[in-house]
Amino acid sequence: MVNIKDIAKAAGVSISTVSYALNGVDKVNEKTRQRIIKIADDINYIPNRAARTLKTKATDVIAIYLADFGGNFYGRLLDALKISLEKYHYEMIVCTGIKSHRFLPEQMVDAAVILDWKFTTEDILKYTHMGRKFVVLDREIDSDLVGQILVDNYHGVELVLSRLTETKTDKVFIISGPKNSFDNEQRLSHSVEWLESHAIDYEVLEGKFTELSGYFAAKQLVKAYQGQPLKVISLNDEMAVGVYRYLLNTDLTIGKDILIAGFDNSEMGQVVTPRLTSVGYEIDQWSDMIATMLNAMLNDQAAEKLWLPVHLTEGGSLG
Repeated sequence: MVNIKDIAKAAGVSISTVSYALNGVDKVNEKTRQRIIKIADDINYIPNRAARTLKTKATDVIAIYLADFGGNFYGRLLDALKISLEKYHYEMIVCTGIKSHRFLPEQMVDAAVILDWKFTTEDILKYTHMGRKFVVLDREIDSDLVGQILVDNYHGVELVLSRLTETKTDKVFIISGPKNSFDNEQRLSHSVEWLESHAIDYEVLEGKFTELSGYFAAKQLVKAYQGQPLKVISLNDEMAVGVYRYLLNTDLTIGKDILIAGFDNSEMGQVVTPRLTSVGYEIDQWSDMIATMLNAMLNDQAAEKLWLPVHLTEGGSLG
């Protein structure tokens, strides 16, 4: 394998001069630097990444921790994150499970993005005090050392419930997600708070953020139907699509008998008929915010707490 000794011999310079040139140290004039880089390219030199990491303590790799990889949401976010991180010359690895936590103390990655409820806040704070950098997307942490970029669920709930209850409303059905989900808990608590403040009755139907759980929730909606339109907020789009699928085998229709809105403005909600009204946000904007904050923190700037803006995308599902 070609090494820097070979480059030094071919260039007629010292090993330290080659090292300075390849690592951008300004102890080498530009003409010599360009000559060394050309020689390295000509003889197909590949840097020893492990040795570089030991010296610089940097890998230029970001770990993305997820609880799971199912559903449309994770794929969209990971695709966007890959592009955003590349703008700062970072690569990423996607992790799940406790064993992958060792990447942090062993300095195999420079920083981590957390969207994994199984990665405890206590562990995040422990690694933070060891010098590791974090941006979390799924919890609020009372620490000015941890970056936080969270979906503005409060405003999203306000948008969708204001629209859903424009006409006289006696009751709203809420299809909730898993209890260990930060976004679900925020959306559910804000929905309950908003409805109670407006003296509107509600019923919570438990789901799991999956299409199948929405399908089963729809059975309860059909039983509750008494000739007047039912108003429903689904705390993600996949469960709402499950409601659509169940109603295909009934006499009830979306937009007439069941008025429903979702969250996340996913591709699934965009292709059903009528299109699902949904609270959305820009995945590309979120990923750019994450990459920008990580880069700033890795360059010794302070962590921040930011909220990702949301908007209501209208479809025909509310009639």
